[in-house]
Amino acid sequence: PKRVRRLLQLVLLEEQELWAWPLVHVQVLNLDLHDADWNIVELLHKLLLEGLDLKDTLRSIRLTGIPATPAADKAMPNTKIDQSLITLVNPVASNNPAVARAMFLLLPGELGQLRLRLSAFGTFQLQPTFQAHSGKRLAAVDLTAERCPLPTDAEIS
Repeated sequence: PKRVRRLLQLVLLEEQELWAWPLVHVQVLNLDLHDADWNIVELLHKLLLEGLDLKDTLRSIRLTGIPATPAADKAMPNTKIDQSLITLVNPVASNNPAVARAMFLLLPGELGQLRLRLSAFGTFQLQPTFQAHSGKRLAAVDLTAERCPLPTDAEIS
């Protein structure tokens, strides 16, 4: 997760102008997001909705292990003063289950918006993530989307 976080921060925040041109030429997006925290999922959301050329260039998306309810950012301040400031702004404890929010792919409005952006993709699958060696279902989802090849003139006639 550290490398994915760093890559997404560079591409979408810190060096956005530098990466804008290469991003529109991405053809395959394949990321393992197991143990991703809330910031990584938010950056992924921004990448899918704003950063990539979903109409023409991108051919395949494979995102595995996206947490259903991502953990709070691990970079949250740990000092008592910083915690008290957070409490003043948000009186609900950040580790309280009531604060847990569903990831954007599990919200119908957000999923619909992404599916609309991926309308040129013939295959769109959102399924639960299973642990590789035991087959146990995890609290995460996998997203797979493939662009279907356009039919040739010979296939049409």
